[in-house]
Amino acid sequence: AKGVVFRWRSHANLFFSNWLNYYVYQETPYDLEKL
Repeated sequence: AKGVVFRWRSHANLFFSNWLNYYVYQETPYDLEKL
């Protein structure tokens, strides 16, 4: 059961990081030259 929980947590972290990146990129104007 531990393996399943660990796998779910890894997927949850990946999903959360993807959502966070999407939200940040949506809120941030695309001025990559100024970085």
